[in-house]
Amino acid sequence: MATAAATVVEATKTVLVEATKTRAVHLYRGIMKAAKQMPTEQRRKWVEFKCRSEFRKFALEKDPETLQFQLLLGETNLDSLHAQIKNFREIQDLISPAAIQKQRDALQRDLPDLFA
Repeated sequence: MATAAATVVEATKTVLVEATKTRAVHLYRGIMKAAKQMPTEQRRKWVEFKCRSEFRKFALEKDPETLQFQLLLGETNLDSLHAQIKNFREIQDLISPAAIQKQRDALQRDLPDLFA
């Protein structure tokens, strides 16, 4: 009986380890993909560096609670990256030459005396 229980425990640990590895690989790829969408080369390199260094730091970690916490933290950081990318794009759209010209045209149309 004890042998069967030990086998079940070991099998469960193996499944959890594999699930954690799969989740970590998925997270790593997601962060690296998000890094490519950053608006500047400097920001992209920083995100890639931070991702690599954090994954290396915890690569040999065995404590399941620590691993779960780090994965949750990484997933939160990935959500934050997606929000930053969205905000950067919105800012770029606002300050693009076409957007500025559109605003200038609207002002000239609405306030012609200002440009006389």
